[in-house]
Amino acid sequence: VSGHISTPGRAIPAAVPAAFSSARVLVVDDIPMNRRVIQLKLQQMGITEVVEAGNGLEALSAIEAAGFVFNVILMDIMMPHVDGLEATRRIRADPRYGNVPIIGITGDCAAGALHHCVEAGMTAAVGKPIDSHTLRVFLETHLQRFPEGLSTIDSLDRSCTVVIELKEEVA
Repeated sequence: VSGHISTPGRAIPAAVPAAFSSARVLVVDDIPMNRRVIQLKLQQMGITEVVEAGNGLEALSAIEAAGFVFNVILMDIMMPHVDGLEATRRIRADPRYGNVPIIGITGDCAAGALHHCVEAGMTAAVGKPIDSHTLRVFLETHLQRFPEGLSTIDSLDRSCTVVIELKEEVA
């Protein structure tokens, strides 16, 4: 099975990892166009089981209604009703989601904002707009090799490159 990674001006063929074809992803963002763009990027990578939620409350409802555990959650930080940080805290309270990667999507790449993400229980954070290559790297890393107990914040967006090991720093 093959897919494509979009790059400016051309598409680079890429093999679809086995973990992608069976992945169940929850995409949470209050802007429908953002959810649609992420869903299209996921489909281009071979991920077809995508559930969308418009805010943290809808995400919690989607998790409750699902007859399965999502393999990864892509979570906007700033949303009405229940924001991404509070939704992540509530999701982490569910033992089934203790080690499920929750990747924060944020327009604020300041170190303080990234620390709030990890304090809430997010596995990683990436700056907006998220590009296909960055999304693929995060998914390959966290779907295939997510070690139990690892808590890092990574931002691979070129506008804010930050890698912080936070388990010790936050404590």
